[in-house]
Amino acid sequence: KIYEKAGLHAECIEFYAEALRVYKMKRKKAQAADVYYALAKLKSSQALDSECSEDYDAAVECYDQGLKLRRQVMSLDDVELAPMLFDYASLLCNKRKYDDAMPLLEEALRIQKAKMGLKDACVAHTLLRMAEVNVFKKKFDASLVALEQVLFISSSFDE
Repeated sequence: KIYEKAGLHAECIEFYAEALRVYKMKRKKAQAADVYYALAKLKSSQALDSECSEDYDAAVECYDQGLKLRRQVMSLDDVELAPMLFDYASLLCNKRKYDDAMPLLEEALRIQKAKMGLKDACVAHTLLRMAEVNVFKKKFDASLVALEQVLFISSSFDE
């Protein structure tokens, strides 16, 4: 993470690649999933900054691999899965792949509601992203429902 914050992306990727190699060799799937997630976020950031399709493809591959491993070791409604699903969906939204993003958002929302409750900021954030997706898909009624839920959640923060 220090390399990443310093903008030393090549060094960061090299470090993550070595960590991934070690975790795979030791069959530590949860840790490997975490490294894939970190790589995916780094590649997503690079893809958005440079609009490079190779970085986007690499981010998608890292998310896919990370999700695959996380699902192999997770318990039901694994709270660590939700941010990965949300971030992956956000990357897809940035590339206008709304049909691919929505199932990921729905799964993230289900997990968040089950683990964090209905009045959580993460739940509101996911609902807001879902409203955005529904606007782009011209599902305005569904978007309005999601936005009403966001308003309900945000009003509970004032209490």
